[in-house]
Amino acid sequence: MVVTKWSPNLRPNEDSPIVPVWVIIPNLPIHLDDQKALLCITSKLGKPLKVDNATLNFSRPKAARVCIEIDVSKNLHQKIHVKHIDDDLFLQVLYEDPPSFCDSCHRLGHNATTCKGAYTRKSQWETYHR
Repeated sequence: MVVTKWSPNLRPNEDSPIVPVWVIIPNLPIHLDDQKALLCITSKLGKPLKVDNATLNFSRPKAARVCIEIDVSKNLHQKIHVKHIDDDLFLQVLYEDPPSFCDSCHRLGHNATTCKGAYTRKSQWETYHR
């Protein structure tokens, strides 16, 4: 079950592709392992919601973990470009189980190649146009 913020454009027969997903940034330089910096960096991917406690407490120094709202109907970025003073950093981004999104029926949980709704619509169209 997904709870979605109401808007005038809300369509009850479609899922919103904007969902919270935990992202991991491995090997983050120590000077960027700070809540304010992480929220700024991850805002390039979507809307940052929360930095996990292990990241805030530095109990997992090898990777930072942040929950962000992202649009899973679009391609997920694999790297983030960060300009820090005179350095260009390209930080790897790993996603923790982002849900699939179907471009055909606009539902979460599967993609267009496995969409049963697309098959049904195609069958109805072929039957009608024979």
